[in-house]
Amino acid sequence: SQLQGAVEQSGGADKVSDAVCDKGYQQFASQFDEKLGGFGGAPKFPRPVTFNFLYDLYGAAPDSKEGKRALEMTLLTLRKMGEGGIHDHLGGGFHRYSVDKFWHVPAFRKDALRPGAACDRVSRRVSDHA
Repeated sequence: SQLQGAVEQSGGADKVSDAVCDKGYQQFASQFDEKLGGFGGAPKFPRPVTFNFLYDLYGAAPDSKEGKRALEMTLLTLRKMGEGGIHDHLGGGFHRYSVDKFWHVPAFRKDALRPGAACDRVSRRVSDHA
């Protein structure tokens, strides 16, 4: 599989090669919605794993062009999610996803293991940079 190949090329499960990280970053950057945050169009899903990847990329190289851009993508997306209807302003947390590209109309199903719970943790993690 591609994942196993990436781990073998990088020398172990603890480190992914720079080439794989760069390819991941380029993929996210190419899909990023510059105006509304998020990646791709509607429906828009919170992607905690993506946020963690981008934040870790920033942490590894905070002064690089890619590191700064990774932080910008994460912060804009979290801000837009927080401003929109996907954020549960009364009950806290986030809904599973937004059915529109503006983060305004949430899917009204909230699960115990929803991505929104992880987004709460990610937003706290990056709050120092907001």
